[in-house]
Amino acid sequence: MIPDFLQLADIQFGDPAMLLWGLAALLPILIHWLNRQKHREVVWAAMAFLLAAVEKHSRRLRIQQLLLLAVRIATLLLFAVALSDISCQTTSGNLGRADGPQHTVIVLDGSFSMAYRAAGQRLFDRALVRTVALIEDSPRGDGFTLVVLGDPPETVIGTPVFGGAELVREVRLLTLQHQRGNLEATLVAIESILENARQSASQFRATRVCFLTDMGRSTWDDLDSDRVKQKWTELAEKVVFEWIDVGEAEAENWAVTSLRLSHLPVWPHRRVELLAECRYYGHANPDRQRAQWFVDGKHVGQQEVQLSTGKATTVRLSYQFAAPGEHIVEVRLNDDLLEIDNHRWLSVPIRNERRILCVGGKPGAARFVRLALQPATSNSMLVRPKLASELALCDEDLSQYDCVILCNVSRIDQQQAEVLFDYVDAGGGIIVFLGDKVDASAYNGALGGADNPRRILPAEIGTTVLRANYGFDPLEYRHQIAQPFRGNEQAGLLTTPVWKYFQLRSYREDQSDVALAFHDGNPAIVTERIADGTCVLVATAASTASVAQTADTATLWTAWPTWPSFPPLVHEMVLYATRGQVDQRNTLVNQPFGSSLPRGTQKATVHIDGPDDRRRVLRSEGNRWSFAETSVAGIYAAQADVFMEAALRQLFTVNVDSRESDLKRYDGTQVADLFPHRAPRPSQAAASRHDGQSWFRLLLMLVGILLLLESYLAWRWNVGARG
Repeated sequence: MIPDFLQLADIQFGDPAMLLWGLAALLPILIHWLNRQKHREVVWAAMAFLLAAVEKHSRRLRIQQLLLLAVRIATLLLFAVALSDISCQTTSGNLGRADGPQHTVIVLDGSFSMAYRAAGQRLFDRALVRTVALIEDSPRGDGFTLVVLGDPPETVIGTPVFGGAELVREVRLLTLQHQRGNLEATLVAIESILENARQSASQFRATRVCFLTDMGRSTWDDLDSDRVKQKWTELAEKVVFEWIDVGEAEAENWAVTSLRLSHLPVWPHRRVELLAECRYYGHANPDRQRAQWFVDGKHVGQQEVQLSTGKATTVRLSYQFAAPGEHIVEVRLNDDLLEIDNHRWLSVPIRNERRILCVGGKPGAARFVRLALQPATSNSMLVRPKLASELALCDEDLSQYDCVILCNVSRIDQQQAEVLFDYVDAGGGIIVFLGDKVDASAYNGALGGADNPRRILPAEIGTTVLRANYGFDPLEYRHQIAQPFRGNEQAGLLTTPVWKYFQLRSYREDQSDVALAFHDGNPAIVTERIADGTCVLVATAASTASVAQTADTATLWTAWPTWPSFPPLVHEMVLYATRGQVDQRNTLVNQPFGSSLPRGTQKATVHIDGPDDRRRVLRSEGNRWSFAETSVAGIYAAQADVFMEAALRQLFTVNVDSRESDLKRYDGTQVADLFPHRAPRPSQAAASRHDGQSWFRLLLMLVGILLLLESYLAWRWNVGARG
């Protein structure tokens, strides 16, 4: 029966070839045998008197010689074993080690904070080295899977592999992307890996999940949420959690956390203010930084910036774009130990004009909106509204318009609803004014519905309210549409008369916003971001043609279209509704971007040139294309080859999520409660191997003791022999 300690031990040789030195142990035997061959028997009468004495001591002499021979052989054998760097690992010496093969799920932190450089090495590279060591130092028979913690997480190896070389090769091929961490999604991926391993490899006695991470707060703070904590607790009943900390305790970082325009739209030859927000994450205020501005790759300005802990610093640049077209704005800070968030990009598409389609459901329904956008006395062609009937929703190519405004359109059929949703999904803006012709149930059925995946309306249209005179409540001017009226109480917003309106009830209060309300508290204007576009729903009419007819009198719905507050509010609603056309050009890492093509386009070829110098080719789905390979921050150029059209070239930017720029470490739930075991740092691991796991020093010490013992015994017995 094999002893327990041998069952638990895993004996390994660092250099088995050194065991060949053990052949040197044959030398003492050979010398001893040769010395014995040198004796020659001589018959001599006087020797008879000595035979008795020799025979008396012969047994003791043979024992002494054999002992010396054994000591000399043992010395050479131990020296050879020591040179082979023998080591022993036992169950008690391994973290989470079970009696038998073990499944290890390696979770490598792939958030961009792992690009932080400490002592000239990225934390991610440090984690790769530790991952390889973890694999190579594990006993044979153990299985490994690998997942990269990200948003979304990437399952590199989902089925346990037993050959360490294959996994080491996969690990060394990994590259760091510019994403942030998503702990909840990663736990779901781990759960899927465990279920797969349970079905495909049932020989494992235990499972451990080992995180290699910098313990950044932006990722691990998710553990304090109830949903993530519950998932962690469920997994902790099946596995042992371990972690290898590759982070730095006192890391500091500065970053550009946002870049935007002061207002939209941006016209050529007119100045606009560029606003960049910069932050510093650290304990001591850094030296003054230099913020540099670039437009289309050309340096256009710079400012000195003093950053301070815990505060956002805004950098401004007034700039005039010389011509319409595709433009890229970039702002840069000085380099630090985490470089990717020291700059940020903004795509600014500029056109000579804005085209607005105003659809009226009855004569005169859209006339006031058109006048508000382009007064008869104005010579400006910056905004070009076009009046149309309901038929235009299917006859016109809506992709050619920046905004579609529906004014008292009675009904929306299914075909029109599909056209409008595709338009909003592509980043278009829709404004819906209600009125006396509107069939609320038809609107709710075609454009509404809480469970409708192609919903456009931000709120359900209820019954009409007809009472006394109502006015607008600006709700402290919190919404972007109402903000320009702050401090301009004489602009007529507060005195706008409304006598009839539809009650509105938001489908998703967490996604929609009430821009204006009536004095009785009911919403007057409700907005919501739908897909890549925006919808604005107005509870009352946009013209004086809407009349509330009773048996005795006819009452206007509202006098708002004739009020001074109407033109600026319409402009603000259009600006708000068209913001998606700039927003869809600027996204975050691992979020898709796309665009629409001219109506009638089928299966166009789109070429995408990314910041990693790779060109991707994709095919559009009808007149819409989408690109999702955005794991690297930077500028993406898209060119669509459209039949019978000039090539359409658009610029998009992908920026990092600024939440990951804060390098503070997780300080929520006690880490010791989350991880029963912690893998040692490299220095600690080395000390552990020398103290107990490696036998080199112990064997070398025994060799020295045997040499001293051999010298002493040889001296002692030689002296005894002479005596």
